[in-house]
Amino acid sequence: MQQEASQGLSNASSNLNQTQAGLNDFLLSSSGDLDQASGLLSQASGQANLSLSKVTGKLTVANAGVDSLIGEAQEINSQNDQLIDDIRESQLPGSGDIAADLKQRNGDLKQSISDLQKLNSDIGESVNTSASWANQLNDATQGSLARSGAARKDVISGSLPKLNQGLQTLSSSSNALSQGLDNQGKMVQQAKTTLDQLDQTAAATRQSFSSTDAYLAGLEGRLDSLITDVSAVGSSNVLSQYFGKNGKLDVSKVADFMLSPTVLDTKVVYPVATYGSGTAPLFINLSLWVGAFMLMVIVKLEVDDEGIDNPTPGERYWGRWLLLAPLAAIQGLITTVGALLIGVQTASAPLFILTAVITSLIYLSIMYALSTTFMHVGKALCVVLVILQIPGSSGLYPIEMMPSFFRNLYPFFPFTYSINALRETIGGFYRND
Repeated sequence: MQQEASQGLSNASSNLNQTQAGLNDFLLSSSGDLDQASGLLSQASGQANLSLSKVTGKLTVANAGVDSLIGEAQEINSQNDQLIDDIRESQLPGSGDIAADLKQRNGDLKQSISDLQKLNSDIGESVNTSASWANQLNDATQGSLARSGAARKDVISGSLPKLNQGLQTLSSSSNALSQGLDNQGKMVQQAKTTLDQLDQTAAATRQSFSSTDAYLAGLEGRLDSLITDVSAVGSSNVLSQYFGKNGKLDVSKVADFMLSPTVLDTKVVYPVATYGSGTAPLFINLSLWVGAFMLMVIVKLEVDDEGIDNPTPGERYWGRWLLLAPLAAIQGLITTVGALLIGVQTASAPLFILTAVITSLIYLSIMYALSTTFMHVGKALCVVLVILQIPGSSGLYPIEMMPSFFRNLYPFFPFTYSINALRETIGGFYRND
């Protein structure tokens, strides 16, 4: 339910944001439309006022012209009356009829002038009325524009911003309330988790108390047994034989009693007098390996076939090996003789020297094969092998004490067999007895 309420508040906040965006869009569009309408209305009012002013001006000019013509017509009419009177007074034959006819026509003209004068007067009044209407229209238009601007200003700067602010506040409140509900839900979940952990801790505590109670009960039983045993020993004369005449413990008797269950009889099978003699096999092998490696570095391994007709690879190999083998044998001889001179013990000195010479030749063969086959990579492999063989050939520590990595590689190292052979020449030979 809490999640549904949070989702509802989130949706409400989204709807409020959309409403606010729509209101802002409406405000922008309506403001532009109102500005355009106000401009058009003002323009129409100005054009109408200008047109009316032009028409009024022309009508005023025409009215003044008509007044002038009416005045001239009235003067002409007066002159016609005078002329008619003159004709009537002349007593000419037919002058009476002519005068009567002219009199009638002049009367019609006078009537027309009167009608025209009235019409011109009406036109003047119409012009004045039109001007008044134009002014009223202009005033009404300006008033409408002013009221429209004031109303728009009130809406834009007053009502709409307040409504927008209210929507924004409501949206923020909805978001805050939604986040609060989410946080409250997380806190409730955390509280449930904490209570579950507390329940588990309480169960573990009860189990610990039960175990402690059982342990204390067992301890109590053992203490009771110990008290019984001590009481039995105290009541007997078993301990009296370990006390002297002065009532104190006789240390020598107690020591004899403690040693009586265990008697150690040590028998050395392969005696080695010194630590140096014990570690000599490792360092002799290391010296022979390094010496053979130095031969690979110093002596040129490629065979020069100058003066030899098409030597085979085997001939090249054995030819160079026969050159290096005496040097390796001499290295083995010098190493073992030097070890004998500094006091390394041996069970058989000749076998000790022979083993070192054979080992040196074997190491030479291994390194020579690797170096001629893989060149510089083979020499690097020789270095890697010596690094691995120092801890992995039981030269310093029993192989059983080394990690499983070295125990697995132990049977494949040359040092393993050479060190064992040298140890037999130093400490004694293993003859299955």
